[in-house]
Amino acid sequence: MMAALMLSMWTVSTRAQLSSSKAPRERDAIELESKPPDEPSSDSTPDVETTPDHARSPSSSESDDEPLAAESVAHPPEIETYVVPDYPPKARAKGIEGRVMLSVVIDKTGKVEDKIDVVDSIPMLDQAAIDAVRRWSFTPGRDEGGHPVKVQMEVPVPFALK
Repeated sequence: MMAALMLSMWTVSTRAQLSSSKAPRERDAIELESKPPDEPSSDSTPDVETTPDHARSPSSSESDDEPLAAESVAHPPEIETYVVPDYPPKARAKGIEGRVMLSVVIDKTGKVEDKIDVVDSIPMLDQAAIDAVRRWSFTPGRDEGGHPVKVQMEVPVPFALK
């Protein structure tokens, strides 16, 4: 994934290279190089999709609304504050143990957003897992430039009787 990102970065020219006197349609044009800059003898054309400069990219301010996958950011969020879930009494009485996997979005400040999806469920433990994760805090995910980004990731919440 990182190689594809780096490969796509060298294929798109910046707007600064284009003259501002050109028509708006030409200003949004893209230029492709046929060889990676570090491989001058390469005959192959890169196998990447390119988009105009104004299109959404991980470092673009337009990506504020859409979270990026944790594996696609330079520095994924890390747990700062872990809150142990309250074990539901009925689940404890029945000896139910396991792991609930949740899909969460970590905002640019490291807080868990309201919408949490259960990916791997243990029905009697799901709500306790969700309640605990809402109280977790994370270091914000960061892009290659070190800027905080919104990240979607899966977090496991273990339940074990002692």
